[in-house]
Amino acid sequence: CSTTTAAASTKSSGVFVSPSSAHDGYVRLVSCKGRSFPTAFTRPTSCVIENVVRVKKRRRTELCGGGDRIDSGELTTPDVTDVVSSETFQRRRTITEERLHLEEALFLHMRGLLKIERNHSEQVMTTKDLFAVLKDCRVPIPVYLAYAHLRAQGYILTRYTKARVELLCDVMKYGSEDSERTADKVRERQGEVDIEKLPRKDDFVIEETVASITGQNHVAVLQPAQEDPNDTGAMDNPCKRLTADIARAPPPRVSNLGALDASSLSYYAYSPNALFRRTNPGMPDFAVAIAQFHSDVGPTFDSLKRLVDTSTLDGLPLRVVAVADSGVVVVLGA
Repeated sequence: CSTTTAAASTKSSGVFVSPSSAHDGYVRLVSCKGRSFPTAFTRPTSCVIENVVRVKKRRRTELCGGGDRIDSGELTTPDVTDVVSSETFQRRRTITEERLHLEEALFLHMRGLLKIERNHSEQVMTTKDLFAVLKDCRVPIPVYLAYAHLRAQGYILTRYTKARVELLCDVMKYGSEDSERTADKVRERQGEVDIEKLPRKDDFVIEETVASITGQNHVAVLQPAQEDPNDTGAMDNPCKRLTADIARAPPPRVSNLGALDASSLSYYAYSPNALFRRTNPGMPDFAVAIAQFHSDVGPTFDSLKRLVDTSTLDGLPLRVVAVADSGVVVVLGA
């Protein structure tokens, strides 16, 4: 009994939120036990209004040896600060939570890494319960089997959307510009700047303290297809737009290989990578289409192979995952 309890305590935990008119269902992460989830996404849930006290101070560094400028190696006494001004204002802070799409939550549950409870109760969901709600969340069984097959091999999968490739281009461009700004700051810290541009002895510092929280404006579980209406800067940040796009991605589906186009895709896949970043994952390594294989009507192996050899969708290599009625999964692609 103690062994079972210890094993259960090492699991991360989540809460399953049933589908509604606002979303297709998801699992809210409650306790991560120090683990990171590369396929998780962050969504705003509520906001609080904080009373903030902002104090502006003048910091004066007194030199032991005197002088008009702080030179390298010169001894100094501790900083002396004088309060210049003080103001109180209100600031809105958005509260977020980590979520998983159901197929990823079920995959982790099947490997003993995630305990899932029903929303508004402490009832732990069994594997049978989770498979039963796949249909409610519009995730076909063949899709989950294909997903689990690729995830077991270490691939990182995100749901397909029409706007994803363009968004990823924007994020990579934004990340490159941000890296240049960071490099400039590093060069400044390393002294690769004109000494005349260094701060004077007397400079100003601003300290902010949250004095109290006056109230809480709860927003019910936000519709994944919508941004937080009060977050005016969200759409200016490509990383936030990418997170929103992942959150509102439609449930993956089984493709009709007879009319294969970009809308037939189910997932984008990344090769195993310990440095994978959700906010800037880069371009996927390949696109995934899922087909259900029926021995009586096909498609035939030759037709699947020909399709994979000649197809690229969204400029990415294509892999077709065929799932037989027996549950056998075969991946075709380079």
